[in-house]
Amino acid sequence: DKAPADIYGDRPFKVDGDFATPNEAYFAHADWVLRRACELGLLVLLAPSYAGNNGGDEGWYGEMARSGPEKLLGYGRFLGRRYAGLDNIIWVQGGDYNPPDKGLVRAIAGGIGETDPGALQTAHGGPGTAALDYWRGEPWLDINNVYTYEPVWEATVTQYLHGGNMPLFLMESAYENEHGADEQRVRVQAYQAVLSGASGQVFGNNPIWYFDGPGLYAAPVTWKQALDGPGSRSISQLAGIMASVKWWLLEPDVDG
Repeated sequence: DKAPADIYGDRPFKVDGDFATPNEAYFAHADWVLRRACELGLLVLLAPSYAGNNGGDEGWYGEMARSGPEKLLGYGRFLGRRYAGLDNIIWVQGGDYNPPDKGLVRAIAGGIGETDPGALQTAHGGPGTAALDYWRGEPWLDINNVYTYEPVWEATVTQYLHGGNMPLFLMESAYENEHGADEQRVRVQAYQAVLSGASGQVFGNNPIWYFDGPGLYAAPVTWKQALDGPGSRSISQLAGIMASVKWWLLEPDVDG
């Protein structure tokens, strides 16, 4: 309910929307969260500036445009320096959007790469867009992904065949308890991804993604109850199955 402030009320910038004014209190708390995730062996997909669906008000694309590339480059350098010591971060540029001004995203991504050359980066585009569809040839793009509400195997195989040697994963599809998706659908999505060339997949659940705050869809349970929901248990079982084999050697049967 306090977004973009954190739980303590600290906002990310001292001057709202000005990327040249990072708020130390906000980022100190982010430091703790990221270090704790690293201690627990958790990978964090971290959006440095979530653009927002269609560049709308719930994201930062408007503020990015007003700040401009120079400030965004400095912001990227700030993030790269600050988190270079953590190896559990994949930076996610964009966010539910294919920004028309690619230079704004390039500035942040370039700043991160300049001060943390080992950082891994990907991009989250609009629905139906793979990262390589919109960002092919970008020097900062290390990992491809698919975002689709259509059959996951089709999008995954397409990127597997045409994405070169770049690894890919399922970034987003239907979330459990949204779009009519139940535990069977999230299982299908997950298994289709990892058996069609993806190195992993992301599972979503309503209301986990917004922690019981105002959401787009009614939720039948609280976010804490959803952690033990049927879809969540299914994904845990998938992790166990894949960990029991040399999954990184699997190749999809694309000629069958």
